[in-house]
Amino acid sequence: MSRKSNAATFLVIGLAAYGVYKYFNMSDDEKHDLVDKGKKFIDENIPQSLKNIFAREAEELYPGRFTKA
Repeated sequence: MSRKSNAATFLVIGLAAYGVYKYFNMSDDEKHDLVDKGKKFIDENIPQSLKNIFAREAEELYPGRFTKA
């Protein structure tokens, strides 16, 4: 059992390292597109009530930082 969990741990670490490598080798346009995809994914898949909870907590921690001008 221990051997399988170690293999899974190394697999996850390897995938994370590959993701970091790919991100740092992206152009600025690709990074911007990735951020837009992430925002679209959150808007379509996260319930509004959950977004409100996190927005309220973020505003309490960092006042004025997340308000739209």
